[in-house]
Amino acid sequence: MARPILLTLTAALWAGSALASEDIADKYPQSVLYNKPVEVIPNVWSSIGATAPPTYENAGHNNNLSFIITGDGVVVVNSGASYKLAEALHAEIRARTDQPVKLVIAENGQGHAMLGNNYWINRACPCWPMLTPRMNMNAKRGRGYKPCRTTRKRMPKAPCPWRRR
Repeated sequence: MARPILLTLTAALWAGSALASEDIADKYPQSVLYNKPVEVIPNVWSSIGATAPPTYENAGHNNNLSFIITGDGVVVVNSGASYKLAEALHAEIRARTDQPVKLVIAENGQGHAMLGNNYWINRACPCWPMLTPRMNMNAKRGRGYKPCRTTRKRMPKAPCPWRRR
């Protein structure tokens, strides 16, 4: 009984290590970004990160760094794993539009999504975290959102479709 489980775990670990190889070549060597941003749909750009753990070679860019060019400015989704990644993403944004970055949204609390927030905070750009389960629970109870530490402001009360009126 234990042997099939052990074989399954060994196969899963072996397959996982093959998919997350650290030997993947940088696709955009002239930038700190792992990959050059591509336009997914009109005005929505994404720089796809390496499918590997963070390394010196990929500069920790192992997630998607995206931005949306709107009529009022640019919204960034995920600031990256470092100040340098955020700076490189900003250079790519400036190459595509003259509009200022108005908002940065962190997809989650993992380092590769939010450690570059300090670059944007230094430019007085608000950085919003993704809503945590507690924030969602407070919203359902009508308590609003807790202050966002990176901007020292209260996040806006968004209409909640699941809340009874």
